[in-house]
Amino acid sequence: MVTVRWIIGVLLLLAGLGAFTDNFGLALAYIAIGGALLPPVIPFIQEKFFNSRNESEDINVNVTFSYDDDGESGKDAWEGDDWNFDDAVPCEASIEIEYIDSAGLKTTRAVDVQYCSFNGDSSMFKGLCHLRNAQRMFKFSRVQSAVDLETGEVVRDLENFLRLKYEASPYAALTMVFNQYMDNLRALLYVGKADGQLRQGERGVIYDFIRDLASNKEIPADTIRKWFDRIDIPSLAAYRQIVGRISRQEKDLIEITLCAAENMSRTNKTSKPAELEAIEYMHKRFGIS
Repeated sequence: MVTVRWIIGVLLLLAGLGAFTDNFGLALAYIAIGGALLPPVIPFIQEKFFNSRNESEDINVNVTFSYDDDGESGKDAWEGDDWNFDDAVPCEASIEIEYIDSAGLKTTRAVDVQYCSFNGDSSMFKGLCHLRNAQRMFKFSRVQSAVDLETGEVVRDLENFLRLKYEASPYAALTMVFNQYMDNLRALLYVGKADGQLRQGERGVIYDFIRDLASNKEIPADTIRKWFDRIDIPSLAAYRQIVGRISRQEKDLIEITLCAAENMSRTNKTSKPAELEAIEYMHKRFGIS
């Protein structure tokens, strides 16, 4: 019915416009009647098109910003601004936490912890959040309670719990080795890559060298490789500077570094000239014939 009134109203308006030149009075009558028929259709248009669009937009907004929605659209207040990547250390644990984020949202979620940054009031941890199925960062200070999912035990002090986990892991030992003995590792890397290729046997010698320094024979090769492959290969000039610094280390450390370099060379069927030259330079600087 509304559509019919709309059609008639438009036709009368058009007729009125067409009759202006012939009969001014009739034209005004057509326009008046046509105009009277049109207003009721405006609410119809609003309801049919604009109101339905607004309802759809309202639904989308509610889904997008629904903080208590546990589905894929769930949002969290981002905690990453204070994350200190330089101080982050690998740490593995599976925990369940009650957490209040910066927006005041309280959630319970399982997290596979991967990294921790222990920095006093700004200490944080990062891991896979199963509630959001994504990487999330959490401040220790916002954790209300925690449970160790491996044992089911309640964790009273989560920061200390994860710190002890880290200190008991191979990662702590590797952190110590890579921080304190980087010169020794880079020197061995230069020797191994002197011929352009670090072979499996040479890697094995270096990995055993790292395990000895870490006092942990059980560190997996794959774990060591992930760390070792981040080391930059030194240039010849840098290698000579490194060997010079090693020559000022304790005698035992100097000797086991040289021994590792020689053992690397023995893993090859034929020693390469560049490799032998690098080892000879070690002998010269260390004063060992």
